Amino acid sequence: MSPLAGRNFFTGPTGQWLGGYVPAVLRGYPFRLIRAEGAENSTLCIDEDSGLVVDADGTAENFFDADGNPSPATKAVLDFLAEIERNRALTDLAVAALAEAGAMQPWPFQVTADGQAAPVEGLHRIDEAALNALDDAAFLGLRKAAALPLAYMQLLSMAQVAVFEQMNRLRQQLAPRQEQQLSLDEIFATADSGILRFN
Repeated sequence: MSPLAGRNFFTGPTGQWLGGYVPAVLRGYPFRLIRAEGAENSTLCIDEDSGLVVDADGTAENFFDADGNPSPATKAVLDFLAEIERNRALTDLAVAALAEAGAMQPWPFQVTADGQAAPVEGLHRIDEAALNALDDAAFLGLRKAAALPLAYMQLLSMAQVAVFEQMNRLRQQLAPRQEQQLSLDEIFATADSGILRFN
């Protein structure tokens, strides 16, 4: 959401979502899969303080059906989060393969926020020269680890860093005289967020 800690350039001053795409981790909220240390399987958890868990009122989705099984809506959320976790595990393997091949390097850059140049630290990027210099065996290893698409997507996406400054300027243009808090339903009112309300 921002290269700067504590900032979110994709929400407006009143909390309205400004981006065209809502990240999957936000679309899955207030649910999350968590694997306890040493556990083989993950557990579906929910943030009960999200404001999206309500008493039964006839309009909200049930967590479970009459037989005590996950309702279709809960099952859909569980499937969605499981797919996110599968993709995350594959990404972790690909990144590890790229790092082991020496095809990554620290990525120092800066963004302009509120008229100030702010350095961003702690990020890494693909070292294109190192990637191109790999021998055939190392390159084949990256292909087998499905790391090459990730490497090329990262290289192509580096130009998108400018979006942070654009979104920050948009936030400033939209700044009202008095800021107000919005609910999650209001934040994503203009996005196809797929957020469900449960009881």
